[in-house]
Amino acid sequence: MKVAYLPWISPFPIKDGGNQRSSLIYQALSEIASVDLFCFSYYSQLSKEDLEGLTPRPSRITILNPKRPGERFPFTYFRKLNPSKIDSIARNVFSRKVDYLPDPKFLKDSKLESKLNEYDLIFCRYTRSLGCLPTSLKIPIVLDIDDLDTSVLKGRINCLNIPKWERLLYKRQLKQIQPTVFLRWHQANHLLLAKSNDINALPKECRSRTTVLKNIPFYSKIPNNSIENSSANILCVTTWNNSGNRIGLLNFLNESWPKIKQNAPNSTLTICGTGATQRIRTIIEKIDGVIYKGFVSDLNSEYENSLFCIAPIAFGAGSNIKILEAFQYGRTCIASPKAAHAFDEFFSHDIHLLIADTPNRFTEYCLSLLKKPHTAHSLGSNARQALNTHFSRDMFFKQIKDTVKQVANKNLGNE
Repeated sequence: MKVAYLPWISPFPIKDGGNQRSSLIYQALSEIASVDLFCFSYYSQLSKEDLEGLTPRPSRITILNPKRPGERFPFTYFRKLNPSKIDSIARNVFSRKVDYLPDPKFLKDSKLESKLNEYDLIFCRYTRSLGCLPTSLKIPIVLDIDDLDTSVLKGRINCLNIPKWERLLYKRQLKQIQPTVFLRWHQANHLLLAKSNDINALPKECRSRTTVLKNIPFYSKIPNNSIENSSANILCVTTWNNSGNRIGLLNFLNESWPKIKQNAPNSTLTICGTGATQRIRTIIEKIDGVIYKGFVSDLNSEYENSLFCIAPIAFGAGSNIKILEAFQYGRTCIASPKAAHAFDEFFSHDIHLLIADTPNRFTEYCLSLLKKPHTAHSLGSNARQALNTHFSRDMFFKQIKDTVKQVANKNLGNE
């Protein structure tokens, strides 16, 4: 079987939860098919080292170049002054519907339809990958989504910590994309979602061909670190360029951390993750007790030296991988409802983790665990045991393989 895999963002290098899920899917597909990668140029900077990380190596990697938002008239005249900034402005000026519609010139120049006709199945990560494809394709499509595009915008609209103009902008964008996104979801033969409670947000016609592919920690070998320690360090692993992560963590730093530091003077907060702007780094450097480390390739020592983790995500929550990763290391997590809701059927408040729905709750729970580390150790031990029971690489891989085989066989009339 030949599979065209369109991950939108390259699965390598692995720097966040989205990359991890994309990489695991690639590995699972490679066990049952010959897989070729189709990556999008402005999100995929594949170096020689990244290519060496692709195991097994695809026989072909195609870099696609769809039009960037700032490459549309009239922004083309001054985009070169600051490409990323102009793209961001243009994205909010034009209708977001165009993100989910194929560009005729791009399709013609890339000859994408003829290239994809060579394959038995197309596997897309994210709706925007599917949005670049022609609607006339007859090849079966499996679509995997961490966060439904409409749910992300609804989460932003309902977020308390944004200005009124931004909320109005998100309402406008939701109205723009919803009909087109629904049509794109209809185009997929099968949908995979990271969270079971997202199924009801799909059009009714799509729900019967949707299953939940729950995330797993990336590393197949469970760390054997000691759960108990005497640390007073809190760990947050995040991706700053995700607005739900950024708003949630900044709110924690503004509203909760000063009170935690005042009542637990020896406590520290270590933040690891990519995407922080110079402005954010400058803010963090001025906060007493906060250590910003940026991207850390090996997080073993960070988890080893921490008492527990936090996930103060304001909206979205994406792949939720950081909660699972914390549990993998035997660290409990104080999480916002948005971060925790994907795991309601597996993990419970006050047994495996603590769910904080307000800044005051985050403050209260952090201080409680800092003063009673044995409680953090107990929750972390429970969380690791539950993780090992309900989440595994074998389960994840089997579900992908079964889905792909089912969709491919149905298309061939074998079912």
